Amino acid sequence: MIQPQAEFIDSQHPKLYGDVNFKEYQKVRLASRSLTGQLLSILPTDQATISK
Repeated sequence: MIQPQAEFIDSQHPKLYGDVNFKEYQKVRLASRSLTGQLLSILPTDQATISK
């Protein structure tokens, strides 16, 4: 599971993306033939944090 370290998350630096299962990420990336960084738009986001 890919996730930020807890010590980097606080009220001034909120978590923007949900946790990601690396194997699932690899499967999607390989199936879509996406380059590094292109899948950022489909990663789960924390909508409450982004809409603030």
